[in-house]
Amino acid sequence: MVQKIGTLHIINMGDSYIINNEIGSNSGYTGSLKNPSRYATTMYANTLSTSVINGNIFENADIGVYWINSVYNACSGNRYEYNNGGGLSMNNVSLCTFTGERFTNNAMVRTNPSIPIYDDLTINAYCGDNTFVATVFANIIPANNTNPYFGLAPRYHISNFRVNDAYLNRFLAPYFYLDQIHYLNCINQVLPAIPPKIFDM
Repeated sequence: MVQKIGTLHIINMGDSYIINNEIGSNSGYTGSLKNPSRYATTMYANTLSTSVINGNIFENADIGVYWINSVYNACSGNRYEYNNGGGLSMNNVSLCTFTGERFTNNAMVRTNPSIPIYDDLTINAYCGDNTFVATVFANIIPANNTNPYFGLAPRYHISNFRVNDAYLNRFLAPYFYLDQIHYLNCINQVLPAIPPKIFDM
């Protein structure tokens, strides 16, 4: 397995504050990866726990944030945007709250111009008891944009691989911009993925 590398690279940190940063990985808005393994991230966090992550912009990487082996964090108002191969990838992350997180244009890599292969948010089977409140998923083309990779939809906005048991991941009032009525189309329902529990307000 190829190790991920983060512009902000964290190993074993707790009781910390990561607030109001704009962090990029210089991957370019080109619809291509630095490496097929998607090793370039804006933030790589292994065992980041009991911390506050607020108001950050994670952009311009193979994967916006790659997070593993972490517990009991409070995240709010972060933006995961313009990443070529996914916005946030969570692996063995539990008991975290995500409030008002925003995902935009995180799947610029295509097998061809019409087929996306990456997702905004990926939650593996070992993540549990995470709560997402008022998460916004959107594909936005900036004004006066001429880049053909901006505004491309991801494969799915949410790919959840955790079963809906007592430790399920919960989504309260997610908003899928321009697809709110048909939001199930935005969620991976292809096994082994499992649609997460969604609570509408």
